[in-house]
Amino acid sequence: MQSGKCATATWEAIAADPGLGKLPSSLKSVIYDSLAVCVGGERAVGWAKLATAEKDAPPLAWAMRFVVDVQTGDKVDALLSLDGAVRASKTVDEPLSIFNDDAVFQLRRELKDDGGGLRHLLTDLDEGDWIPKAPSTDASGLWREYSLMLLQDRRTVDAVRVGRKVTLPRELLAMRLDKQFDPIISAHPEAFDVTFAAFATLERQRKIYAAAADDSEAYQIIDTLRLLGRLDEALSFADATLAKKDIRDSRGNDYRNWIEDRRAYVLFDLGRFDEGIVAERASAGRKENDQPNVSNAINLAGMLNGAGRHADALAALAPFEEGRETSPYGAMWVAAERACAATGLADAATAAKALSFTQAHVNDNRNARVKALLCANQPAEAAAVYVAWLQNPVERTEALVQLCHFAQASRAPFDAIIGDRFGKLRDDPAVQAAVAKVGRTDTLTLYGSVWIDFQ
Repeated sequence: MQSGKCATATWEAIAADPGLGKLPSSLKSVIYDSLAVCVGGERAVGWAKLATAEKDAPPLAWAMRFVVDVQTGDKVDALLSLDGAVRASKTVDEPLSIFNDDAVFQLRRELKDDGGGLRHLLTDLDEGDWIPKAPSTDASGLWREYSLMLLQDRRTVDAVRVGRKVTLPRELLAMRLDKQFDPIISAHPEAFDVTFAAFATLERQRKIYAAAADDSEAYQIIDTLRLLGRLDEALSFADATLAKKDIRDSRGNDYRNWIEDRRAYVLFDLGRFDEGIVAERASAGRKENDQPNVSNAINLAGMLNGAGRHADALAALAPFEEGRETSPYGAMWVAAERACAATGLADAATAAKALSFTQAHVNDNRNARVKALLCANQPAEAAAVYVAWLQNPVERTEALVQLCHFAQASRAPFDAIIGDRFGKLRDDPAVQAAVAKVGRTDTLTLYGSVWIDFQ
């Protein structure tokens, strides 16, 4: 919530008016919610709670309180507010509506280590028949996660029902590979045709983008075209998008850097590596959400390493040595690309330091740890990451997806070396045995470079 959006003093005067008590309960709730929007921050909490205290508080009041709770860090009350939103929605026979999709996904991230809280969240979303407000937002990952919980509870019928809400091809593939989901797959095997899902996703994305006021969906369209191997079409679409004078995401931020980033990857897929690096350098030179660029700068280092330009990759990573901040996940990619560059330059000390960092923080980003080990030509250690990963019943689907065989786009010289090493890792008997215990892998006509860094 941001303050200063409206005439706060006017709304506060209305709330303090003795005549307020004579108004219908539902109208008082709306007034209190209006104040929550106006004041923002911690002050919004009290007004949101007053809004839900009214006996005729509408579902929106509970949704408002939920969003305020998430934004102010009160996870416990956020779940209680969501309970109230579900009850209120059922009273008026409407599906649960949360006007801020980000709040739902933010709470999901914050509950990742709280099994009970996460189950509470997903149960409410399912019971309320919630769907994201924004057409471009997809909840397939949440529904896959919840369907597994239901299977673990032996609620197979409900698990099958929830599983039918999963539409994204990557999530469908993850379910198809993991034995835990077999009861869902066997009930509706036709729903797990991943290639068909990719085509359906592209059609849906095009319709969303045609009606959208922003360009967020353009990123997704480019990647889905890459996934399908329609690279010339992806490049043409990226060029047409970049020809626009103004490119914005759904929050109004400049989004040109991300379309340039996707275009750079298309060029790499096409084997036009030097052009791809030029495009990614332009992307990395722009701000990211009005802040110094992190994501595209790391991607640039990855492309430079892929092309065997390891000294240039280290130079691209220099801002992170100088204090540019990144997330724990991003810090792992910085370390991985530094390990790759240092290994290519035979700088054993720098490589060892970077590898040590990825080992200490492996749970922040297993992909980065594996890439660092492959760059250092330590396949046994990389295989061990996958063997451990496959033993995690919640997270193993990601490992199974990565170990599949995909159609191959062009690969830059050093990327090809990493790819060959990954192929040997995939055939490692220990990895194969670990896969067989929990599921299976597959051979697909889709292009895995969109999903996996080693393909």
